[in-house]
Amino acid sequence: MRANEFIVEYRDRLLQYVKSLLPTWPDYVLKDWLVPNKGNFSNLPADALRNSVMEKVQGAGLTTNTKWQLIPNMKFTMDMFNPKTKQLLIGRAGGSSDLGMGIPKDKERHTTQATLAQQQGGIRKEPVILIKSTDGYELLEGWHRTIQHFAKYPDGYTGPAYVAVAQGQQGVVENRLGTLHLGPLTIEIDDHALDRARQRGIDPYAVDRILKKLTTRLDKLEKIELGERFWVYDLTSNIALGIRRLNNNRYYLKTMIGTQPQLMPGISKIITLKL
Repeated sequence: MRANEFIVEYRDRLLQYVKSLLPTWPDYVLKDWLVPNKGNFSNLPADALRNSVMEKVQGAGLTTNTKWQLIPNMKFTMDMFNPKTKQLLIGRAGGSSDLGMGIPKDKERHTTQATLAQQQGGIRKEPVILIKSTDGYELLEGWHRTIQHFAKYPDGYTGPAYVAVAQGQQGVVENRLGTLHLGPLTIEIDDHALDRARQRGIDPYAVDRILKKLTTRLDKLEKIELGERFWVYDLTSNIALGIRRLNNNRYYLKTMIGTQPQLMPGISKIITLKL
């Protein structure tokens, strides 16, 4: 057997073993993140291999029961990421620096990703791997292609991603539809909110008026903790918006209802807007 055939066969067997540890995880995530492309681990005891895999999983805040969602048209902006990921993406300056991390063949890999992206129409077709948490998205895998995408599209772009919810987090994966800039506030809009508006016959112009009116209640917004979810209820239109605070002046519009909202687990505040 030729060396390359041995490597392919061994990697296939390794993938099957990792799948036995994480049977509900997508093959793509296992191959791209957990199954190494290089190295010979054939003599590694099964217990050591299992411990290595599970330590990596748990270190990322994930579990064997983590749910994954493939989002083919994820809206990528620099502000969607958690502070650590954002700092690293900016600090690596389009691929001109590895921030002293000693990343093997870093510049060559950036060049490769930029070339492949150009060949594929500007954005790589292979999904990056993200983890959703309360302070934003963590980039788990796909650093070189993401850095090159932002180098070409600094204001953001649309591309594929596999997204997981970190252990202890609630709710479904969010898919940002767009962004509104209203005075000092930035409002991210979720696909879910748009679907709810359509289903419930909510006038989008009324929602726009409510969000503009919200800019007059900065005193109330300042009392909302980072990551906290709350209702904004407009008495005039009888519409309530479910919102989460991302950071100082950035918020995430998750859902809408055409009635007076009720407090519920995870949502303990209501900001009421009057004439």
